[in-house]
Amino acid sequence: MECVLCIEFRGPTDEYRSKQFTEMQKGLEKQFEPLIKAGLTMWADNTGTMLYWFPFESMEKFAEFYGDMEIQKMMARASGLLDDIKIRLLRPGITISEL
Repeated sequence: MECVLCIEFRGPTDEYRSKQFTEMQKGLEKQFEPLIKAGLTMWADNTGTMLYWFPFESMEKFAEFYGDMEIQKMMARASGLLDDIKIRLLRPGITISEL
């Protein structure tokens, strides 16, 4: 089953954290691109909230990505750089007719 990891956050407000986050983003995209389905995108609205959208072809690919120690280290570093982080794992919806 395909899935999407959605990470919602408010971006860094100071220059130091912003620079650190930008460097971390570049490393993340290069290192883990093979595991992520085409379509890794970043979305924003006018409230300062941003969303990273990580689509995966399968739960197994997600597990490989999320279970990686380097990803866990990056997530731990990000928690100090970003504010109001929310992490969601999304799957295709199930309609009542499918039950």
